[in-house]
Amino acid sequence: MNMYQLIALFKERRPVKLNAEDHEVYEMSFAAFTVKQFADLLKAGQRKYIDAGEVLVDAGSVPDGVHVIVSGKANKEGNPTLENGSLVGELSYITKSPAQTSTVAAEPLEVIYWENQSLTKVLGSNPELKSAWQGMLSERLAQRLS
Repeated sequence: MNMYQLIALFKERRPVKLNAEDHEVYEMSFAAFTVKQFADLLKAGQRKYIDAGEVLVDAGSVPDGVHVIVSGKANKEGNPTLENGSLVGELSYITKSPAQTSTVAAEPLEVIYWENQSLTKVLGSNPELKSAWQGMLSERLAQRLS
C-alpha cells in the first residue's frame, strides 16, 4: 500500500460531523444515506433563499437542477403543498424531460440546490452515493404512486 492509498483510506474512514442545520436536513430527507454520502452530496450543492411567488420549476421547461426544501412551503399544480424535505425537479432530472407542472414558492423558502451538471458529476464519481440517490428517488416515487 502506498502513501496515497493510506491517505485516501484515512480520509474515507474519518468520522464526518454535520452542523445542526445540515443534520436536520439529513434526518428529514436523506436518512437512507450514510453521513459521509450526505456530506459529499452537500458539497456539490448550495443553499439558496427563494422569495414567495418565485418559480422553482416552470411547466414545459427542463429544470436546470434539483431542490430540496429545507424550510418553507411551495405549491405544485394539482398536488398538495410541498413542505420541508420535499424534492423539486427530481423527475425531470432523471428523465431529462420538461416538467409537467409548475412549482412556486408559497412563502419564503430555504432550499439546497444542485445544478444538474454538479449532481451528475458527484453521483458519477461515487457509485455508492449514486445507488443511495436512486434508492431514495425510487422510494419517493413509490410513495407518490400509492
